[in-house]
Amino acid sequence: MDMNNKIEEFFEELEKVAPKQKDIRERVKHINGDFASFMKTKIQADWDFYAISYLKSFAHQIPDSVVLPDIYEKLQKSEITLEADLLDLPYAGNILEAYAWFYNRNKGAGTIENIKNEMEFLKDKNFQQEYLLTVASRYKFYDELQSLLDLVGDGFFVEDYSLRLGKIKEKLSWSAPGLQAPDFKAMKLDSTWVRLSDFKGKVVVVDVWATWCEPCKRMMPLFHQLEQELKDENIAFINVCVGTWVEADLWKKMAKEFQVENNTSFVDGWKSDFVKDYHITGVPRYMIFDEEGRIVSVKAPNPLKPALKELILETLNH
Repeated sequence: MDMNNKIEEFFEELEKVAPKQKDIRERVKHINGDFASFMKTKIQADWDFYAISYLKSFAHQIPDSVVLPDIYEKLQKSEITLEADLLDLPYAGNILEAYAWFYNRNKGAGTIENIKNEMEFLKDKNFQQEYLLTVASRYKFYDELQSLLDLVGDGFFVEDYSLRLGKIKEKLSWSAPGLQAPDFKAMKLDSTWVRLSDFKGKVVVVDVWATWCEPCKRMMPLFHQLEQELKDENIAFINVCVGTWVEADLWKKMAKEFQVENNTSFVDGWKSDFVKDYHITGVPRYMIFDEEGRIVSVKAPNPLKPALKELILETLNH
């Protein structure tokens, strides 16, 4: 069965179940008390979350020819009502994130640039804080959290939300700008070692890649081009390939192919100190360190984005 059929089957099932969900809501509707109020909110939120999550998961696979069920029409911005006791649900942040995505789904939902729009939709500050902390809880690097804090400010989070933000900061603190970077060493083509500490006094820009990584290969000429553009500046560009020694010959071949022989190096193993210290779980990765060997960014933009060059120059002129 192809995906289109599966999607249509899901929508058909959704429409079949809708009357039952509505009937349960109507029964609870006439009951008074806090518990009944909470159950009304939960029933509606669970239903919405179920429908939106599916749509979000397959958004890019649903052809224009597929007609969305009425439930999605009813979920348009003007008809979504968020009740205060939604925050009593253990997965409240995920539900709020789903609502925010649905509201902003055609406008780049989830990006820093659009989080403000999503916050305006949520309106209530407690909803906004819960939503933002849910987003932030998935961040892997302090750079990402800092972008969010630059948007709303540290003072935006209060009371329990502030405490939760503190825990997220603590989790990401290893990658905080200004922290002294762990030294690392990698093998050069001539079998000598290169270390981050060798370049103290220079801004250091690192391209972390692997021989099997296609995006790495596409970015490497752009990284090399950036190096050429800034060759007269006080900057060291380092190319670090992570792999196993069975890949060494391929690494050497690729270094020549991409004209990075002068600054290429090799780290043996995905369990090495370099990989552990910098939480390398995927490539390519780009990192910037200042003249004192302090972290500027361990998750810098890729060379396709002007922001990488801007951050390097900002570090150089600091």
